[in-house]
Amino acid sequence: MASGRIRRVLVAGGGIGGLAAAVALQRKGFEPLVFERAESLRDGGAGLHVWTNGVIALDRLGLADEVLKTAPAQQTCHFSTWRGETLGAWPVGDFVERYGRPTIAVERSVLHGVLADALEGAPLRTGAQVTGFTQDQDGVTVRFADGQTERGTC
Repeated sequence: MASGRIRRVLVAGGGIGGLAAAVALQRKGFEPLVFERAESLRDGGAGLHVWTNGVIALDRLGLADEVLKTAPAQQTCHFSTWRGETLGAWPVGDFVERYGRPTIAVERSVLHGVLADALEGAPLRTGAQVTGFTQDQDGVTVRFADGQTERGTC
C-alpha cells in the first residue's frame, strides 16, 4: 500500500462495540465504514454498568466527559440471584481514587448516541447484513445479503 493513502476499514455491526471501534479507527486516521444489519440503529435497551476500564477507554476516545454528563458514578455494585440473595458487593467508588475514573450506570441509548455522534461523518449503512468476506494481500471484500460488496484496504 502506498504511504499516506487513507485506509478504509469495514466494521460489521453498529452496536456499542462496532461504533467504539469505528471512532477509535477514525481518530487514528483510518476511514471506517460501519455496516449494521438492522434497518435502523436501535435506540433502546437496558441500562449498562460500564466499569472503570471502560470509562478509561471512553476517555481515550475523548468521550468520557460527554457520557458522564448523564451517567451517575456508582459507589457499590451489588450482585444478586434472581431471588434477591446477595452474591457479592464491590466498592467500585474506590476506583476513582486509584484509576481516576468511576464505574458508571448509563442507558444503552445514551452511550450508543454519544458514539454515533462522534463518528464525524463516517458512513454508517443500515440494512446491510454481512454474509461473508474474502481476504487477499491488499485488503478484504465483504459480501452482503443483497448481493452488493464493499472493499476495505490494508
